[in-house]
Amino acid sequence: MGPESDACEQHINGVGSVPRTNVYTLDKHGGLLAVQERMVRKIVRELKDYDNLYYEICNEPYFGGVTLEWQGRIAEIIAEMEKELGVRHLISQNIANDKAKVTKPIPRFPFSTFITRRLQTRWR
Repeated sequence: MGPESDACEQHINGVGSVPRTNVYTLDKHGGLLAVQERMVRKIVRELKDYDNLYYEICNEPYFGGVTLEWQGRIAEIIAEMEKELGVRHLISQNIANDKAKVTKPIPRFPFSTFITRRLQTRWR
């Protein structure tokens, strides 16, 4: 599979090929969702004792194919695991390069992070 391919193969976990735009979906992921869920649970377990972090579901998710539903599912898993473990960290949704508006916030995201390419403030 060369760089020109649009498919992602995950042979280690026995998951088949899916287009890169389907990796972060709830219904077209080709079996990757279960692997992603297990990974998130492990990360939350391993980081439970650290109080200096927050979870950002996906850095720069606007490249294509990262659905809000998938982001919500990952946030749910984090919240469920933290409730089970008796800990709590902030969960953030990353919003597109100064173009997107938060119109339907996902309840599990108490705050959003924004990436911007230009500084809007003028210093005097």
